[in-house]
Amino acid sequence: QERLQQVLHLLQPHNHTIFGLHVRHGNGEKSDFRLKHRPMDNANQWIRQTLKLLYNHVRDHSEIFQRKPLQLFLATDSSWVRDTLIRQSAVLAAKRGVAVLPIVTVPQQFFLQPGQGVTFNRLLGKAAKMKPLCLQVWQDMMLDLFILSKHCHVVMAGQYSSFTQSAPLALQFHKAVRTQQNLEAAKTNSEIEPPPHPNEHPIYVCQVGMDGDVMECFDSLGDWLLRRPVA
Repeated sequence: QERLQQVLHLLQPHNHTIFGLHVRHGNGEKSDFRLKHRPMDNANQWIRQTLKLLYNHVRDHSEIFQRKPLQLFLATDSSWVRDTLIRQSAVLAAKRGVAVLPIVTVPQQFFLQPGQGVTFNRLLGKAAKMKPLCLQVWQDMMLDLFILSKHCHVVMAGQYSSFTQSAPLALQFHKAVRTQQNLEAAKTNSEIEPPPHPNEHPIYVCQVGMDGDVMECFDSLGDWLLRRPVA
């Protein structure tokens, strides 16, 4: 509860537009992770290109982000991804002469050392002192899941992400449908809860490409299943 309040204090969802980015890096994991070709071919390039997408989006939709500035919530299994994203964001902002995109993660999150994987067996280990880490990692994961599901305008799946296809995907599309229903109902019934501010960012689920240079976004389950992104 305390860590949840800390991350919500950093995000300030009522005052910001929140994008949630999930990046399953693997952190050196092998076995099934590699067999399914899930590791990034060039993680540095992917992060750099994804940041360009975000900074371009802020530039192209300044009317939204002037009212509610963008905050990026990062959910990842790798401290390297977190540190690289923060570092490259600062570099890109300096090159463009714009404000640095704030990047928020769950406080006191536990990561194995770079290259040590993320598997349950490795976390559990044989030593009794390792067992409490399993609970902490589970708590970290649930905090990530809660923020992605509850407090994000946009959930971004970094490459393939089964994590975001659980609660975050279902709840995002539910929020999108409810928002549209409220907009329609408010046109004819003044007692209906007022719709969001016209400059509020739409509710999307987005998929970032393998190279980080493209992003497809969806506002309904049907369009997501049929791969019909919003214009």
